[in-house]
Amino acid sequence: EKEDVQASVRGYYSVLNTYGNGAGVAFFDQVVQPFVEYLLKNEQPSEAAQAVGRARKVMRVEPNGQLDLELNALADRVKAAMQ
Repeated sequence: EKEDVQASVRGYYSVLNTYGNGAGVAFFDQVVQPFVEYLLKNEQPSEAAQAVGRARKVMRVEPNGQLDLELNALADRVKAAMQ
């Protein structure tokens, strides 16, 4: 099962690096958020935190924009899961 999670992580970063550069809210809704939820469900909060951080670096995030707010909310959920 751990291998399945690791394979999913590799796939996520591949998709993020290929399609996420400059992407917006639709990519977040379809890729980032579901993947982070998957990681949390599989008790991988540190990996989830890394996934959110990498998405923030790759995607087009405008300060105080919708994507920024969505990423912040997701990051807060991840932080809560780590406690």
